Amino acid sequence: RVDGDMALVNNGFTVGRLGRAVEEIQAYDAVLSRFGDAPELPLREQVAMALSNRGESLLRTNHLADAERAFRKAAAIAPAAMAPEVWNQLGNLLLDHVGDLTGALAAYEAGLKAREGTGDQASLHVNLAFALALFEADLTRALPHLQDALADDELSPGGRHLLNALTCIEIP
Repeated sequence: RVDGDMALVNNGFTVGRLGRAVEEIQAYDAVLSRFGDAPELPLREQVAMALSNRGESLLRTNHLADAERAFRKAAAIAPAAMAPEVWNQLGNLLLDHVGDLTGALAAYEAGLKAREGTGDQASLHVNLAFALALFEADLTRALPHLQDALADDELSPGGRHLLNALTCIEIP
């Protein structure tokens, strides 16, 4: 069963890369209809991946409400290793496309909570700090997230320079 599910997810990804969004979404829908209620962890991972990828495709085609639903469903069923990235995707959708700052902050914080102790939190810290600093003007709350992001070795040099610049802003 897992191989069939994985093939459908891979098919969706491939046709999506070819710019065929309708076929991509149909492939992910096939995964959901065949395996959506499967209790086995490997199948749940593939279903969560299909939902997450479906959300990305819906976002690219400007179906924001459907994309949000897909990300929320993916976050609800995603295994621990995958959940933080899905929360990050949801936060980015809410912040960048819907304009829901409160929802975005909650999504980033949920991603950080889901990722506690894994050491792989830079993108969530960056996005949370960005939202707090630039949209809420709350540098006091943003600063610890900036510092945590800067401590991550995986951060790109450009991102590191930007975050270093933000940490130099004086907090009133």
